[in-house]
Amino acid sequence: MGKDKIFVGMLLLVFGLLLAFAFLSINGRSTDHFSQAFLESHSGKAENNGVFFSFRLENHEGQDMEYVYSVFFDGGKMYGGAISIQDGSSKTVSGSLNVPAGFSGKKKVLVEISSPAKPVSLSLFFWVYS
Repeated sequence: MGKDKIFVGMLLLVFGLLLAFAFLSINGRSTDHFSQAFLESHSGKAENNGVFFSFRLENHEGQDMEYVYSVFFDGGKMYGGAISIQDGSSKTVSGSLNVPAGFSGKKKVLVEISSPAKPVSLSLFFWVYS
């Protein structure tokens, strides 16, 4: 009779562990949604008054997203654009800007990214040298 109680106890323990594991695997999934931005390349040095760059946006928001971006040079807005990205996907945006003739030293290029649908705010920057 003692061995039967041990067997039943072990069986209940294994069943309980399996039940707990199943509950955690179903309910323990992360619901964090986020977007990521990466600067992929930039020319760094202004050549013929031009600067070239690219950045990648990744959408992990749990829904398709529309992103709006603005490109600034030395604090002044140069241009902007919009890009749509499906959930779980990424897209690379290639850009260029003409720097003012005669600029010297180092200046900051800033890319600000937001979304009208969610409170997403991302920033990328790099320095440009004459």
